[in-house]
Amino acid sequence: MSIDFDRWVQMSEVPTAPNLFFLGACDNRITFYSQQVRALSLVHALAMKNRLKKNERIAVVGGGVAGLTASAACAMHGCRVDLIEKGAGVIPLQSGSSRLLHPHIYEWPTRGSLLDSATLPFLEWRADNAASIRKTLETSFNSLANEFKLLVKKTDTALTDLTRVGEEWQLTLSQAGCLKDQLYDKVIVAIGFGDEKICGDAPQIDYWRDPGPGSGKVELNKRRFFVSGTGDGGLTDLLGVLLMDFEHVQFTSEFLDLTGRRDLADSVQAAENSVASKGADLAPYFKALVLPILEKRGILDHIGRKLRDDRSLVFNANPILGKNMASRLNQVMVYSVVEAAKAKGGLLSFSSGRVTGVQKNGTVFNVQGPQINDADLSLGFDEVIVRHGPDKDARYAPVAAAFVSYKEAHGAIIVAHPDWTEPPQLATETFDYFDGLFSDAMSDLPSKQAREAQAKDRRQRILVSWDRAFHEPMQQGQLDLLTVAGQIETLSEPITLVLALPPDNLADYQPPLKRLMLASGGQLRLATVAEHHARWQEISPAVSSLGAFPAPYEPRPLPKPDELSHAVDEMLLRALDLGIQAVIVSGQCPGIGEIHATLTSSFDATWKSWRTSIHASPTLRSDFLRLLFQVELEGKEPWPGDHGSLPGLVAAVVLMLATHLGQTLLPATCSPGNLQFGTNAVALGSGCLHIAGKPIDDFEDPDAWNVDALILAGAREEMFRNAGLISDGGERPTSLLRPERVSPVVITAARKWRRLLEAGQDDWRSAVVREFAEWRDRQDKSLGGDNVAR
Repeated sequence: MSIDFDRWVQMSEVPTAPNLFFLGACDNRITFYSQQVRALSLVHALAMKNRLKKNERIAVVGGGVAGLTASAACAMHGCRVDLIEKGAGVIPLQSGSSRLLHPHIYEWPTRGSLLDSATLPFLEWRADNAASIRKTLETSFNSLANEFKLLVKKTDTALTDLTRVGEEWQLTLSQAGCLKDQLYDKVIVAIGFGDEKICGDAPQIDYWRDPGPGSGKVELNKRRFFVSGTGDGGLTDLLGVLLMDFEHVQFTSEFLDLTGRRDLADSVQAAENSVASKGADLAPYFKALVLPILEKRGILDHIGRKLRDDRSLVFNANPILGKNMASRLNQVMVYSVVEAAKAKGGLLSFSSGRVTGVQKNGTVFNVQGPQINDADLSLGFDEVIVRHGPDKDARYAPVAAAFVSYKEAHGAIIVAHPDWTEPPQLATETFDYFDGLFSDAMSDLPSKQAREAQAKDRRQRILVSWDRAFHEPMQQGQLDLLTVAGQIETLSEPITLVLALPPDNLADYQPPLKRLMLASGGQLRLATVAEHHARWQEISPAVSSLGAFPAPYEPRPLPKPDELSHAVDEMLLRALDLGIQAVIVSGQCPGIGEIHATLTSSFDATWKSWRTSIHASPTLRSDFLRLLFQVELEGKEPWPGDHGSLPGLVAAVVLMLATHLGQTLLPATCSPGNLQFGTNAVALGSGCLHIAGKPIDDFEDPDAWNVDALILAGAREEMFRNAGLISDGGERPTSLLRPERVSPVVITAARKWRRLLEAGQDDWRSAVVREFAEWRDRQDKSLGGDNVAR
């Protein structure tokens, strides 16, 4: 993927204020992960555009996750970085918060959106409650600050003013009541969005610090709630009001387990694709596409049993489900609760209209502005939650003029590039770039070497895991599995396929994966993680165990089992091609011996023609190669990938090509054969050596073969010495496709045929022509002279 570095600079820099950058200040759908991606992408872009210089001073204002990431990224470039945070510690808002933080859940139901790992080159974290993640990141950041001495953390320090002085930026900082001016070459502002806007007497409830209305305590008297806001905060509050014992992390996991199939994810995506503009009402499309699935899967019944009857809620929203207004997963969970609540009745009603005021009278809140059915809200509420967004103007007051300019420029950019509003994903190139910088800067040699080895190994691995969003296996790697199969002969180093899921989730994949591993000749290895190692070893002892490792690659679907089988067939076809070319060049064929040049000189054109037709049709390719490996007297078994059988298969194709000189043959899907000749006669060409443990020479019953010609490289003796009619069912046969057949043409690797191959084309052709002529004579006698195979 090519990175548009200009994009990241344009999205962050104030055009009228060079070297002043804002991170995510005007973007939508902000998450911890997306802010880290913005920080890494901006610093990467600045470095690639030669705008970062060693020892230049950079101020990063804001000690949230974006500020931590940006400051560490700049320090890795040798810049002198001050991280300025007005609070007593970093990531202060999330301290003690039980809210769910997930790196990718905002992108549900896209592939990989439920992966728990953020997969970042540093400051890595996994889905958990916000307080736990804050602690993890704080520990990691302190470790980085110790590693990069030019990174200084300044807490309890507030920015009060910012002015341009020549080509530098002067920051006025307040610390312990004292003001101090500092000059910097660049400033990155990452101060978030501000506190919730105050609305009358409504309590100012902090999204992160307040646990929300979720509770397991039964209300003694039924309580009335009012919630306004259709972002993730408001939707989460709706869930907390109406569900008993609501806890965001637990309920989300439970809901995903309930869905169990891909169709819900597909229906939500289809509903969103039905409208174009941000904020457009999704409810009609949810009703048409999503509701039937929720009903059929019993999800509404399950949620109905969790609804509280000791509370009622007026939810102020118009629309309730606006496109791109909240996480799609939160929206579908809320939709499910709303539909379940409708069945109960009396729990939930909806108002619409702007909240113009909230007045508290004793213990009761009165809400002005919204209406229900064109009537004002007459009853009071026990609790009111208003989530109408943060007060950005107050938050950005110290940089007000620059922020106004930035907002105007950002708005124009979004109009020109609406696709830039999509939540960003970290480019693999950016991950590798910072991973390499981190390794280069590490002072501990063993740790440095271990990290470099991990990076090398990562590029030689494909991770296969279970996609909980699509309910199917997915792959992540620098190469995808089909590409590896197509290039296996030219790979400079082996690839390891890491199966990070139990065998039951890959039941249909196990046969083609085993074939693929064998066919690779050691270039593809299978491994798993410790959790599943014992079970995979029961299936294949060759499966090794690996520790966890980052996979910073776009999740892609794992090829279907049939696609993998076709890929193995292509590998065999390429191996045959190499073997046949070797025979043409050397005049020697394994299992046969010397072949005269007058014969080999004709093989190339015929084989190219055959190969083209075999390659063009997956069905023909599968049938032709399967029979080339194993005749169907004991079932349909494809080539297992074992290279030990290749010499025999090459010998069989050589015999087939040689036979073509005396009787035109064409590869065909015509089981139990794989070649056709004449009008509709069937031939079988195979390198099979044994059938049910017995040498193929022992199968002298022509009736068992049910073909008109046999070309068998595994047979070393003469077969069907007593040629004649196979069966006489009392009825005159009318077609070669009937069971009644005469003894077939038989061409093998017996001494007679090997000598003819050595003698030259004239002798060989004569023998083949004679063999087929004798078969036609037997047909004429059998069919009363009506030879349909001529």
